[in-house]
Amino acid sequence: MSTSLLAKIKADADARVADIKAASDAAVAKKQAATDADIATLRDAAAAALEKQKAQRELVVTSKAKQAHNLALQRAKRDALDEVFAEAFKQLCEQPSDAYIATYTKAWQEAVPAGAVVTNVTAPAGRETETTAVLSAVGTTVTPVYSTAVKAGVVVTADQGVFDLTLDRRFADARPELEMEVVSALNA
Repeated sequence: MSTSLLAKIKADADARVADIKAASDAAVAKKQAATDADIATLRDAAAAALEKQKAQRELVVTSKAKQAHNLALQRAKRDALDEVFAEAFKQLCEQPSDAYIATYTKAWQEAVPAGAVVTNVTAPAGRETETTAVLSAVGTTVTPVYSTAVKAGVVVTADQGVFDLTLDRRFADARPELEMEVVSALNA
């Protein structure tokens, strides 16, 4: 064989190898470009999903913070109302004798029917003088039972029923309406 034939075969083989290598490089480059595009698409999708998840979490955290704020505000309002009513209750328990006598004489006259036979009166310990004055004003001669459980007012047991004229009960009955008035006044 001649060297020229060998050179030609080698040149043809080298050219064929170069063509195969070029085709292979082109196929790899095409595959690499498609893979890079897929990776970019997946990255974009992951970034979008992550951003959406982040926005959702921010919304949840913000919502929880607002809810906690509103609950704290409501709790603070409730505590303030409780303090106001506790102070009012204390002041009513400690009202001067003449006001105390007038208040519970009137309460008795409005609640206990005229002609009712009173069999028992429970009154607060520490308000014996005022209780005697109330009983005298309504014309009852029953000896009262004094109790530390009663803060102010009286519980009257009569033939027509039991009449709870204590400050505790009267205050509890009036509080819901009074709370509404206070809240309305504060919000006005």
